Amino acid sequence: MLHYCAAGIGTRAAALYVAWAQQYENRSMNEQADAVYHKAMENQAQPADTVLHEYRCQDLVSVFTYLFIRCFLYIVNF
Repeated sequence: MLHYCAAGIGTRAAALYVAWAQQYENRSMNEQADAVYHKAMENQAQPADTVLHEYRCQDLVSVFTYLFIRCFLYIVNF
């Protein structure tokens, strides 16, 4: 993906960034996925609502995962 972006190919296409970020998310590399979403916004990828929606979903998953782990640890230590 980096090769295409460096060449300027697809740098305004939201689908490119979403697919790229999802590859990181599938590997639990959330910081890298976050950086990709920020790069998409920086490059004004279109449609912008697609990028924002996926970014928010990633954020919600992180929050729910954190809460699940906290609840699990509470139950285990109870």
